[in-house]
Amino acid sequence: MEELPTYIKPSLPVSITTPTSTNNYIMLVRKHYLIAISWPWSYKKTEVFGQNTSRLLNVSLVTIPSSLTFISEHETDGACYSANHRQDGDILIGTHNGIQLLSRDGNELSEYSSSEKVVTGVIETPQNVFILHRESDISKVEMCLAGDITKRQQLFQFDRTGNGAAVMAVSDRYVVVNHPDTKQLIIYDFITKQTETIHPDVYLLGLHFLPDGHLLGAGGYKLIKYKIENGKLTTVWTCDGVTDGYSVCTDANGLIYVSGKGLKSLYIISLSGVLLKTLTHDKLPSVFGGVPSIRDGILAVPGWGDKKVYLFEIET
Repeated sequence: MEELPTYIKPSLPVSITTPTSTNNYIMLVRKHYLIAISWPWSYKKTEVFGQNTSRLLNVSLVTIPSSLTFISEHETDGACYSANHRQDGDILIGTHNGIQLLSRDGNELSEYSSSEKVVTGVIETPQNVFILHRESDISKVEMCLAGDITKRQQLFQFDRTGNGAAVMAVSDRYVVVNHPDTKQLIIYDFITKQTETIHPDVYLLGLHFLPDGHLLGAGGYKLIKYKIENGKLTTVWTCDGVTDGYSVCTDANGLIYVSGKGLKSLYIISLSGVLLKTLTHDKLPSVFGGVPSIRDGILAVPGWGDKKVYLFEIET
């Protein structure tokens, strides 16, 4: 094996695994920290998770979470489908009977909007709130003003025949929704005001946009990172071993969290698609974990069948 450069040699003994054709990384494990170094050496692309690393690498240091601490659970008005942290720390909750608001301290759950039903997705950006909801045999995506959700515009709609819940992801350029009945993705472009419908190789159950505009999709026991270009998806990387992976979110440090559908598991994945850790907790939803959200170390996980939203603190 090639000798480690002196300025990234750890001061304590580490275990080193040789890179393989399917995972081009060297893993250096020191206590509960992980350093993932691309192979061959590529300093600009090096990702580091740990401490005491040279500034010459010019990368950010991220500590991998070690456990989940249960904070509270809150019964929602019907099935609980999605959670989304607002800028002020409050949490918007999409439910079967509208949108509810959970205060940042987790002490109060109140009505936010009841003008729409079966809200399977609600996402707030600095200027707007995006709502995915169903009316009879039609699902609709609407855009509202963040300060006044009564002022809204419908972006698109699609026919429904089955009972599956659609999910949504929003970026500066696109809104992407999965179609549970046809197993397709619908991509709405803010610039062209048009939609494209595509058939991904894997039916994606969970969707989430990264800040750089790449799309994350969970499905088929995988997490896949895509680039969207001209209405097409190009795979950037695939992370295997995400058993029962269902919904996905990211934190401010760039770590990716994938919740399981029924295994009470939470997978933590790096921005390079490396599965770093699997956390479990008895309080995670027992049936169909909905779209989660994390902010300032607080993770909100909806439970469809439980009709509750659960709050956890991410421990490092």
